[in-house]
Amino acid sequence: MSLTRTAAAPFGTLILPVCNAEGFLVTTLREAHTWLSRRDELWELIVVDDASRDATPFILDAFATEHAGDNVRIVCFDTSHGKGFAVRVGLDRASGCWSIFTDGDLAYPLSNIDGVLARLADGADAAIACRVLPDSTYLIRPSFFSYLFTRHVMGRIFNKISRVVAVPSLRDTQAGLKGFRTAVVKSLLPYLRLDGFSFDVELLRGLLDRGARIDEVPVAFRYDSEPSTVAFGLDALRMLRDLVRVRWRSRRGAFSHNAPGRVIIHADD
Repeated sequence: MSLTRTAAAPFGTLILPVCNAEGFLVTTLREAHTWLSRRDELWELIVVDDASRDATPFILDAFATEHAGDNVRIVCFDTSHGKGFAVRVGLDRASGCWSIFTDGDLAYPLSNIDGVLARLADGADAAIACRVLPDSTYLIRPSFFSYLFTRHVMGRIFNKISRVVAVPSLRDTQAGLKGFRTAVVKSLLPYLRLDGFSFDVELLRGLLDRGARIDEVPVAFRYDSEPSTVAFGLDALRMLRDLVRVRWRSRRGAFSHNAPGRVIIHADD
């Protein structure tokens, strides 16, 4: 199968948000293109660059030139808006019946997408990776054992708080692999406001408020890097604030079809 452009709508859209990704981007793009090219269905690839200041734009330009004519789109921002904003723009640009976004470093190998697609084909409106399901597995380097505290243990605490405050039915809101029926998620985008790492909670709360079916999927994933404890602590405080905001907006009916929305901001291709 080829990624060559065609008049037919693609079966699926793979969205990769990236920022200052020069350390892994070449490998990511090669793996993504290979995976997409081997699919039986027609897919498109959308890479959204959140104003990278390293060599990321040059790598993306070279990739786009090498694959000119393929179903590949590159969206670049001049100013950083946050991962949530980048994902929303990617979802808004998606043409496929199904839309999948995953972290740009492919911490969730692309082979996990088949499990997500199976749930969507079974009738789910959204299928999200869940790292705490019994069948989920992870790979961690010995040098990153402390990551189990700063991101895994503390992440579990955040998810427990998320269930109490905003999304009681979901066990893992922050895993970086999620899939959607494009029509369902696209109609919600104008009602979302969070641009940072809490955007997942807002998106999922909005879907739940609209009666969407959200399935959690076991995944294989890896821990490759660790932020500083201070940075993680600051992010946690911001995310707690965002949880309260999401719950408040939900109680006010801000995610309903009748609520006032806003136009999705488009960056130039």
